[in-house]
Amino acid sequence: MSKMEQDAFEEFVKDKLQKGWIEVSNSPWILNIFAIPKKDPVTGKMPKRAEWLRSGNQQIPLRWVFDYRYLNSVTVIAKIPLPLIEELFDKMVGCVVYTLIDLAQPNAHIDK
Repeated sequence: MSKMEQDAFEEFVKDKLQKGWIEVSNSPWILNIFAIPKKDPVTGKMPKRAEWLRSGNQQIPLRWVFDYRYLNSVTVIAKIPLPLIEELFDKMVGCVVYTLIDLAQPNAHIDK
């Protein structure tokens, strides 16, 4: 990682620790992480990573990408049967609001 990326990553981790979204761990497992610049808020253009690094513009927001492929390949999946859909619907009787939302970190989900 470049110095600019390291600084941005340290700020990212500090922010998530303060919010309680992550916690310190001493697990032997690791994953790869890298930054992709989002659209420039001024120009509206998506800068290429190399251009962003050369520019030194720290005002461009970053999207952190976590590569879970190796970790997923060694994860043992619990063999728990899914409940029957009828049972789930029975539990929802009388409910008024049904929702599923992930706005905080939409790209931090784990793919299978």
